[in-house]
Amino acid sequence: MNFESELQPEESAEEKKLETSKRLLMALESVRLNFSKIEVIGEEYLKEIPEGAKIVIAVDHLNNLSIPTAALELGSRLPIQISNQSTQFSFRENPGGNIGVVAGGKKNFKGIDYDSETDKPKTFNPENFDEMLDPLSEGYAMVVAAHNPVNNNKLPEKGGYGAAYLASIADAYVVPVSVNIKSEVHVMEGNAGIINNLKGAVSMLKNRPEAVISIGKPRKVAEEANIQKFHSLFMKRKESGRLSADELEEFKRLRASLNSASNEIMEDIAIMLPEEKKGTWSKGDEIES
Repeated sequence: MNFESELQPEESAEEKKLETSKRLLMALESVRLNFSKIEVIGEEYLKEIPEGAKIVIAVDHLNNLSIPTAALELGSRLPIQISNQSTQFSFRENPGGNIGVVAGGKKNFKGIDYDSETDKPKTFNPENFDEMLDPLSEGYAMVVAAHNPVNNNKLPEKGGYGAAYLASIADAYVVPVSVNIKSEVHVMEGNAGIINNLKGAVSMLKNRPEAVISIGKPRKVAEEANIQKFHSLFMKRKESGRLSADELEEFKRLRASLNSASNEIMEDIAIMLPEEKKGTWSKGDEIES
């Protein structure tokens, strides 16, 4: 009897390709109900990212649907996890957000410090982003808001440090993404108020506008050899309130470097948005790659 076939390794034993959690994708599918059509532009840019490279997806936060809509489409193309408001891990602090997190699986989300009373982001905390390093090392792309949420459908004058900081400490590529919802209705949890949000949600489901997701050219943020020191200086300043003159000078320099990188990301996003949503950012001039 020939046992050769029984001794051959099975194809199923091969390493399985990393994918977005099916539970997360199923939860995100509910977002599709808000739209009559979701168009994705710039998917070819994803092919420019070297195999095995770490990826930070920086998305605008013009609308409460921006992040989940981008995650819905990018999650079917890349293995992703999502950064979210820390209050969304608590039903008491954020019932609606918590339902979404539980449905999508808590392990697929990494929290950013939020104040439950004001429903606004707390001061930038580097430790939030340290917790995202493991998923990046495992091969997941992290979906991060490029700026704090707004309630006027325009990019704010200042971007957030998060995407730039995470990309810098992880040596990751930043993929800028804009979500243009073709509607005057603004659905923004917290900042717009409960009544306005309910009205907006009903109007979205009734009118079901189109959404256009634009994926921009991936880029590396400017290399900063001492960026890891920003964490220690930030925490020392936070805990003791004092830095030496040399430490303060270095802290300001590193903060300026992050601000510059953040501005580049915001410009990349602005160029993909219609004029009325750009705010004070790019007015349509092509950005040098």
